[in-house]
Amino acid sequence: MEKAHKLETEDQVDEDGFTVVKSRNKRKKSNADGKSGGKEKGRKRTKKDRASEELKNFYRFQVREQKRDGLVSLREKFAKDQEKIAALKAARKFNPFQ
Repeated sequence: MEKAHKLETEDQVDEDGFTVVKSRNKRKKSNADGKSGGKEKGRKRTKKDRASEELKNFYRFQVREQKRDGLVSLREKFAKDQEKIAALKAARKFNPFQ
């Protein structure tokens, strides 16, 4: 086994006289999901795929409107939560550590 390891680590020269360099990293490449597989990576997108996608918030004003609507909904939820807590405190059933 030791002999085979030596053969791999020795500098190998090809027919043109250049030293062949090999990667030492033997670990497989993986996606962000932790799955290894190159099928999706090299896949070409077709015109049909691109046409089926709908661009949401393409314009800057649409992005601003979406953020504004999100803030309005969060404020409404916060107001409802405050009313709920006030009602529970009034009923003396409020226990924040539960």
